[in-house]
Amino acid sequence: MEQNNAAIQHIDTLSRSRYSIKQEGNQVEQTIEDKHKGILEFVLEEIENELETEEETKVQELKEDELESAIISVSNNETLQFDTSWVNPMSDRSNPITDKVNHPICAEDREQLKKNTITDKLHTLETLEHVKLEKQNLKEQERHLYQEIRIRELALDNEIVLLEGREKNLNMQSDQLLKEKKLLEEEKTSLKREKKGCAISRVRKITILMRG
Repeated sequence: MEQNNAAIQHIDTLSRSRYSIKQEGNQVEQTIEDKHKGILEFVLEEIENELETEEETKVQELKEDELESAIISVSNNETLQFDTSWVNPMSDRSNPITDKVNHPICAEDREQLKKNTITDKLHTLETLEHVKLEKQNLKEQERHLYQEIRIRELALDNEIVLLEGREKNLNMQSDQLLKEKKLLEEEKTSLKREKKGCAISRVRKITILMRG
């Protein structure tokens, strides 16, 4: 009887362990989905930012090309000419030579402008390189995470198989114990009947002896 109760308790414990392992497996799957979703959203955001940066870079390069063309044009002419006829209303606008004033561009300013342009381009390249490295790191982290989760899943599957095997053995033992219990109960009933028969025989013998 005690062995039967112990076997039933053990089966119940194994069932609970199996349920707990299944719950843990479900939590692992949910964790995988959440992390994959978070990584995907982050990568998409980084790609959008990269595309916006590239677009801004192209616009900036177009502006810089236009500015550089203007600088080259000015460098070739060495002077900028502005219409100042509005300063002197009495000036003769029909004579363009007298209505222009020369404004030389400083060579240092041109050089500084070129340096600033180069610095901006280098900064943009560094930013793009940083984004690429971050994406590579995220992919590597995702790969390691997937491997760890897969290993854990396989371990849980093996543990579940072992628990199912133990549960099956315990069920067989429980069935055997129930059969033995039934046989013991039948034997007990038979012994009680035999005992009752002995008691009846004894009473009869005593009665006969007393009458005799």
